[in-house]
Amino acid sequence: MYPEGTRNLSDVSLPLKKGAMEVAYKLKVPIQVIITTNKDRMVNEKNLTVEYGVKMVVYYSKTIDPNDYENVQAWYTAIQVRFMQTWAQNTN
Repeated sequence: MYPEGTRNLSDVSLPLKKGAMEVAYKLKVPIQVIITTNKDRMVNEKNLTVEYGVKMVVYYSKTIDPNDYENVQAWYTAIQVRFMQTWAQNTN
């Protein structure tokens, strides 16, 4: 799932959408932040191009368990922080 609501091809993160995260909180499903670099270079759906030999790297965070948070806003804030930390550490 793309938490920004779309595939983001820029070097800047978009705001996260809350809908799916609220459902995960209500169902008590842990979330994990996963960021993949260069996937748009490997297969670019907008330009209909494919590039071979591209190094694609996947970064992932520890899971974020909704049971560890008092309410959905605290849960959402923790996800935002973890997303921004993972993004900053791995997209520079």
